[in-house]
Amino acid sequence: MNRETLKFLSFFFSFFFWPIFAGAAVLSLSPSTGTFELGSVFEVDVLLNTEGDAVNALDVEVRFPPDKFQLVLPTIGKSIISLWINQPSFDNTLGTLSLKGVVPGGINTSGGLVTKLRFRAKGTGEAYIKFADTSRVLAHDGKGTDALHNVVNGVYSLRLPPPLGPIVASPTHPDSSRWYPTKTALLEWTPQHNALDPIRTGFRVSYVLNTDPVDIPDEISE
Repeated sequence: MNRETLKFLSFFFSFFFWPIFAGAAVLSLSPSTGTFELGSVFEVDVLLNTEGDAVNALDVEVRFPPDKFQLVLPTIGKSIISLWINQPSFDNTLGTLSLKGVVPGGINTSGGLVTKLRFRAKGTGEAYIKFADTSRVLAHDGKGTDALHNVVNGVYSLRLPPPLGPIVASPTHPDSSRWYPTKTALLEWTPQHNALDPIRTGFRVSYVLNTDPVDIPDEISE
């Protein structure tokens, strides 16, 4: 459905459902910042703030770098949009998402949920998710006026997960949450990956024993 049809629907619902003069509207992403690990899945909300006035339609395009993100699913179950002109559509090759819908009777909201976006981090580095300049929010004023005043885009840091280190177990103290009366503890550890053969590769371990659960040992192998 094209923009003229959307504008007509905005005019139609404004004419029959109490026209109101419109001021400004803001589209935002929440959270707008964050750090996520490669392969992780996280959610970003698309929110609408009408700043005290009413709107009744939107035509929004969200863009994201396809080499950094994969859009898994946009969910619209709890959206403030009650009538979708087209179901939300996205293209992970181009990195685009299209949202077109109307609210019969208009809506005045300070934080209305348009949709939830679920992304998977597929690259590393800094990446943006942003609203395209063609995005519009139409006023509930009988004219289909573009009320979009500002947008809050998102910038995210994508990084590799930290190394997990060796797997440590104790045959004499198997439960780390219990106290054992014995004064001698036997600890066994193996590399995280079975392919890392300590005999062939010269793999060595440095360790420290104390009451600090996040302490880091030195780089000198024992």
